[in-house]
Amino acid sequence: MRGFEKGILTGILCSVACYGYAEDWPTHLHDNRRSAVTSENLDFSKLKLAWEKQSPVPQQTAWAGPALWDVDHWGSAPATDGKTQDALRNFDDAPFVTVAGDLVFSGSAMTDCVSAYDRETGSSKWVFRTLGPVRFPPTYWEGKVYVGSDDGFVYCLNATNGVLNWKYTPIPKEDYRLIGNNGSLIPKWPVRTGVAIQDGTLYFASSLTSWDKTYLCALDARSGKEIYKVDGGTTPMGSILVTDQLIYLMQGRLSPSVFDRKTGKADGSIGRHYDAGSYALVSVDGSLVANYAHVRDKSHVARGCGLKEWGKTETNMTVLASFKDANNLIEDQGVLYILTDKGLFA
Repeated sequence: MRGFEKGILTGILCSVACYGYAEDWPTHLHDNRRSAVTSENLDFSKLKLAWEKQSPVPQQTAWAGPALWDVDHWGSAPATDGKTQDALRNFDDAPFVTVAGDLVFSGSAMTDCVSAYDRETGSSKWVFRTLGPVRFPPTYWEGKVYVGSDDGFVYCLNATNGVLNWKYTPIPKEDYRLIGNNGSLIPKWPVRTGVAIQDGTLYFASSLTSWDKTYLCALDARSGKEIYKVDGGTTPMGSILVTDQLIYLMQGRLSPSVFDRKTGKADGSIGRHYDAGSYALVSVDGSLVANYAHVRDKSHVARGCGLKEWGKTETNMTVLASFKDANNLIEDQGVLYILTDKGLFA
């Protein structure tokens, strides 16, 4: 359920059971742990294609292609042997959807829009345009949908008709100036983490460059009132993860950063700088399952994935497992399911 493979499907594919609707999928990858697991049991013999939406253009990702060099290991110039570092910020290689009641929601990095479709027929219900690419689908909560955009704003919309309830940006007015990025004009603080709502509080982060501050924000989800805005000190790229106590921000090549949910105070970092990637999930018992735990040798980065358990200090962090060539994983009821180029393993 994580998404549709790059270059194969660039639209929304919706299959429904002919006997009724499945459980809601109210936020990116189902929940704030990004588990990508639902309790719904489907009868696959009764599934059929109900409708399809296909984009006329390929997905416009925030970052394209692998890094030509790794400054930490190759110096200040590209490698001469043709080696490259795997793309570590490929969090938006396809459009994703969320589902609540009889509506399907999606954001678009090509049209800068949030769209709602009828779950049964696929007909358009409403479209809301932001001023920048929308890289994660909205999160549904209490009849509203919440979404972040590369324009630096988080929006709260009425789920039924798309009417704006409130919008918020952490960017000071004097700093809100636009730069060119992938064919768009955006501020230096796009929202590329999506949003998470926990106990009525909305969380997100915005950042682009390591030499500028990062805004990690908590808002009252109903009113949009700011609860806190702190400098996260990272460059988060990838879906924000939230548990009862903690916030996790993925960074790409750098290791995930951890923050106290109540205060936004930094609570340490997971692993060393090479434990990287832009996709992760938090298992039911609270350990972090990272999609990429890049293993380095002297000359290049080898793609892999690892299961990490977070501790208060690095000495308390235990590497539980490592899997070479893993493309994706999910965890459910103590079982880790790993997708590689060669097959699916449990």
